[in-house]
Amino acid sequence: MIAGCSTGLPAVDARRLGNTTMSASPTCNWYGSSIDLKTYWGDQEVSLYVSVYLPDNWQRPGDGTWCVKARNGEGKPIPFVGVVSKDRDEAGNESTTLVPPIDEKKLNDCLYIVIDPNVTMEGGKIKCVRPVAIMREFRDRSWKSFRIEIPLIPEQRSELTPMPQRVETLSVH
Repeated sequence: MIAGCSTGLPAVDARRLGNTTMSASPTCNWYGSSIDLKTYWGDQEVSLYVSVYLPDNWQRPGDGTWCVKARNGEGKPIPFVGVVSKDRDEAGNESTTLVPPIDEKKLNDCLYIVIDPNVTMEGGKIKCVRPVAIMREFRDRSWKSFRIEIPLIPEQRSELTPMPQRVETLSVH
């Protein structure tokens, strides 16, 4: 059995969303990892590095420029396919979509990374960014129930980029 994704990975390894160069300012950076993940392809480890540029006029997921580099324990890339956008209908029911939309017919069986940007706004301005990486499994032409959230640790902790809530009580080095 092959550990990691199937051979012939999709060409979305370091997909960027948006057209701003990552040298734009301000750019925020995070890292994260998870070990001993039980997947269809065997036990996996994942490590990630995430960068984002969110413009002053940011309104919704997809307005920024995201760059995600993820690899398993063997160094194989885990493709990044987009960010999660959450909406509520008139009845208050939440629905999620992926930005940008992807053609699932073109996806290979593999583990994929999506980002929940988790941006908090106040007075029309970004107050806080606490993204979470979500590892998903796509197999047999559909998304499977496998869903692992990986908290992302900011490279520079600030009011804008605080520690993730799930790991605030852990000792992080």
